[in-house]
Amino acid sequence: MDLNDVRFKPWRNGTESNSTGYGLCVAKKYAKLFPKEWRQVAVEVAYQGESEILYFNLNPTFWTTCPDIKKVRMREWLKKAGITWKGKKPEFETVYLGDNKFKIVLG
Repeated sequence: MDLNDVRFKPWRNGTESNSTGYGLCVAKKYAKLFPKEWRQVAVEVAYQGESEILYFNLNPTFWTTCPDIKKVRMREWLKKAGITWKGKKPEFETVYLGDNKFKIVLG
């Protein structure tokens, strides 16, 4: 297993109607693969033919107890991409682009 195998799941701190925090959850088995010298991760997201890069800071607890990367901007992307929590929480495949960069691949 290496960084090419990393998957993300959407994260929020509450319900869709009242959440103020959004981000991505990285399974602990994948978080352990992230080099500890990384302080930030760049994730390319796309919707409606447009893409952008979101930058997420990595907290020291990322590698131990809380493998979440948070960014309020994720709420807008999830909405534009039509991603909801109805039923099973989605899991995003990624492409590892090298260094500290990933791209989320949708369907």
